[in-house]
Amino acid sequence: MGITLAQMAALGVAISFYVPLPAELTALLATLFGALILSPQLGGRFMPREVGIAFVYTAASATSILLVAKSALGEAHVLGLLFGNILTVSTTHLAILAGTVIVVGVIHSRYHREFLYTSFDPETARASGYRVGFWNLLFDLTLAMSIALAIHEAGSLLVFSYLVQPALFGFLVARRFRGIVIASFLASLTATVSGVFLSVIFDLPTGPTIMAGSALFVLVGLLIRKFRPRDV
Repeated sequence: MGITLAQMAALGVAISFYVPLPAELTALLATLFGALILSPQLGGRFMPREVGIAFVYTAASATSILLVAKSALGEAHVLGLLFGNILTVSTTHLAILAGTVIVVGVIHSRYHREFLYTSFDPETARASGYRVGFWNLLFDLTLAMSIALAIHEAGSLLVFSYLVQPALFGFLVARRFRGIVIASFLASLTATVSGVFLSVIFDLPTGPTIMAGSALFVLVGLLIRKFRPRDV
């Protein structure tokens, strides 16, 4: 779901090459649309969700490539969609991202129990009276909003890396959910800061350097998981 929404955001950025709208807005609209059509309560009820995710991903990828191919700066646009350039983020966009962090953080802090319950045990949650479809949709919309506002500056590959690799590291080294969240945050922060520093020192692309650092954390996590004592 994460990589599909990231690809929808990339499609939104590609659309912005042809319409008089900011890339952030078209990316947000495209990503929210993707979250809605993949919601089990809406478009997702007509097909298995996994099939819908695969279809939307491939369709968005193909359309993005076709739109970029007809652009005057096609190759440069492709690199921008894939990798972005976080060193050129404007102060205004940083403020928008900070506001998004606050909004999404408040929602997830307030309703984290509902998100956890309906995600990990939907049948029991439904039997207990929880509106599983609503909470899944709200979660997907917050995910879509976060991805859409980051994709133009960070690129789809880096955004997807942030969605997967730090969380995988947290899962490998921590035993409880709170520990997974903390470990994921620290790994993401460390990989980002060190990646930016190393990319400047060694004149490397910033996004891929951060992704390599996150991958290194996953390898370390695998070693920790392999050799740490088992619970009695």
